[in-house]
Amino acid sequence: MLVFLGLRPALIIACIVPFTVMFALLGMSYMDIELQQISIAAVIISLGLLVDNGLVVV
Repeated sequence: MLVFLGLRPALIIACIVPFTVMFALLGMSYMDIELQQISIAAVIISLGLLVDNGLVVV
């Protein structure tokens, strides 16, 4: 990302991804969703969509 976007957008995306994972896991814990393979796959896919949309917007 650093090569294609530059320093500032790459740092923004790199800082947002850990917060997104943390909030996803906290939300799953709050709603009593167990961490199984399908829920891990859903979190990974949603992170991919987040980064992809971040690249398009920035």
